[in-house]
Amino acid sequence: MTMTNSDNINKTLLYTAHLRQPGWSLLIGPVDKAERPKGHRTGSERMKLMHAVLSIMFIAAALFGQSQTFHLSGGFSGSDVREAGDEQWVGRSGYQFGADVLIGNRLFVKPGVHYVVRNMRYTLLDDATLSEQEFEYTSQHVSIPVLVGANLIDPLEGGKFNAYLMAGPTALIAMRTDLNNSTLSVDTRGTQWYLGGGGGLGYGPVFLEGGYHLAMSNVFKGEGFSTNPKVNYTYIIVGVRLRFPGQN
Repeated sequence: MTMTNSDNINKTLLYTAHLRQPGWSLLIGPVDKAERPKGHRTGSERMKLMHAVLSIMFIAAALFGQSQTFHLSGGFSGSDVREAGDEQWVGRSGYQFGADVLIGNRLFVKPGVHYVVRNMRYTLLDDATLSEQEFEYTSQHVSIPVLVGANLIDPLEGGKFNAYLMAGPTALIAMRTDLNNSTLSVDTRGTQWYLGGGGGLGYGPVFLEGGYHLAMSNVFKGEGFSTNPKVNYTYIIVGVRLRFPGQN
C-alpha cells in the first residue's frame, strides 16, 4: 500500500490498474472520504421524461385507430461487454420489469417503458500486495424502446399461438449507479443509446420474448477508468398480454 504521509494514512489508497502491456500503469489518485459519493442520482427532469413517455404511450394507444395489445413483463437483463480493456470488464446478470403496448395488427409499433438493473464487474491490481481485486458496478435505468415489428400470424384471424419479430432503437436513461470501490468517483452517461431487435412467442395471454441491442454510446463520462466500454444490452422476459379492440 502506498501512503502519502502520516496524516493521510486513514484516507489514502492508491491502486494501479491492471494493464496488458508490461511497464505501463494507470495510477488512480486518492479521494477524501467526504468526497466519495455512494451513488449517482439524476435530476427530476428524467423522472418527468419517464412520466411523459408513459403518458404518450397510452394516449397513442387510445387514439390509434387499430387494435392494441398491452404487455406486462419481467425477467433477465444482461450486459455483454464489447471492450473488456485494462480493467477486464465482465458483464453480469441483472433484471427488469415494465410494460409495452403493441399498436397495430399484423404490422405493429411497440413503444414501452421498463425499469432495468444492470451489473458489471471489473478488476484492479493492488500495487501493495500485487493481487487482483474485483469490484462491482450496478446501474439502474429506465429503458424506453420504440420498436417496429410484424406478427407472423394476423391476430385478427384468431388462434392462441403467435410469433413476432421486431427491431428499432432503445434509450437507457440512468437513474442511479453504485460503485463499490470507494477510491473512485465516476459519472455514468445520462442516456445510453442502443439499436437492435428481437422476437417473441405467445400462447393465449402468456408470452416469452428476447432481444439483443448493440450499444451506440459508451457507459461513462470522463476518464475515471482507462477503458470506457460499450456494453451491449440483452434481455429475456416473460409476461402476460391484454388485447383490446380498436376503433375500426
